[in-house]
Amino acid sequence: MDLNIFKKKQATSPLNKVPNEIIAPRKVQANITMTSEQKRKFMEELRIDKGLVKQLKKKIKEEPKERQKEKEAEFTFTPNPFNVFAARLFPGLSLSLAEKTNDLGIALKKANMPYLLNSYISMAILGMLLSLMIGIIGAFILAFLYPGNMIIITIIRNIFISLALPVLVGLAFFAYPSSQASSIQSKINNELPFVAMHMSAIAGSGVEPTRVFSIIATSKDYPVTSIEIRKLINQINFYGHDLITALKETAKSTSSKNLANLLSGMATTIASGGDLRFYLDKSASNTLLDYKLSRERYVEVSSTYADIYTGLLIAAPLIFMLILSIIGSMNIGGDPGTMGIIGIFAIIALNIGFLVFLKVSAPEG
Repeated sequence: MDLNIFKKKQATSPLNKVPNEIIAPRKVQANITMTSEQKRKFMEELRIDKGLVKQLKKKIKEEPKERQKEKEAEFTFTPNPFNVFAARLFPGLSLSLAEKTNDLGIALKKANMPYLLNSYISMAILGMLLSLMIGIIGAFILAFLYPGNMIIITIIRNIFISLALPVLVGLAFFAYPSSQASSIQSKINNELPFVAMHMSAIAGSGVEPTRVFSIIATSKDYPVTSIEIRKLINQINFYGHDLITALKETAKSTSSKNLANLLSGMATTIASGGDLRFYLDKSASNTLLDYKLSRERYVEVSSTYADIYTGLLIAAPLIFMLILSIIGSMNIGGDPGTMGIIGIFAIIALNIGFLVFLKVSAPEG
């Protein structure tokens, strides 16, 4: 038999024919058109209202615009006029003072406040000057309203008293970043156990470590910790640092020591080639244990607060009312009605103060 005839028969044999869909699957795209009558019957069968379809179309068109506005509002910062005016008034003085107050700059970074150190110092100086002017004007007004024996001595005395106002404003400007950083620290510590568990689960899926932080940074479940993780992502995307350097730099600028230890440990684990998931599992267990212990300590302290409240604001008012009734019956002196009104207001004030104290001392989350 001729060799060419044999090859031709072999090629045309049904056993050698393989469907094209198996060899190279192809995507088939088709446009389906419906008449108005078919569309009406289709909507009747599925019980779809025409008004609902219009609302869905409108929502689909508006949703991308709303998301874009949310992103712009989240990442756009416009300086307030007070900040701009202060920065223009004291550019040289604020820069010279900024070189001597590194601690305040670190506190601003840890508090996530959107101000440069020199701009914040300019705002503090302007605030102190304004408070000084208000204090001097108030001193003159009080001196003329209540002149006393000698109006000049009264004015001088009031001016010296008003000098305390700019000092208090300056101390407030200096202390506010630290207090804000402390508040952020407590919030991060409350979120950290769950962040560590989430990161451990993501790392266990085998993704690269940078992807782990990207997922946490875009998550809405951790509103405070995600801001710190965005700092890390910015270190990589904008400053061009590698992951290990970014972890170390973010650990320096965060207000939470627990988060700083976690990031530093991750940097060491990645640099040494260790198991990142194992490290995150252990960190999640430790932070969760600390979280539970802090709650248990607060429960124990709350029982002590309950005893204090019972003795101070329940038993003491009863004894006070009993003493007032004895005084009223014996006509010893004083006005029991006035004393009773004062006691009632004192009890109300103590109750409000106790509630505020419980709110402040309660752990967040």
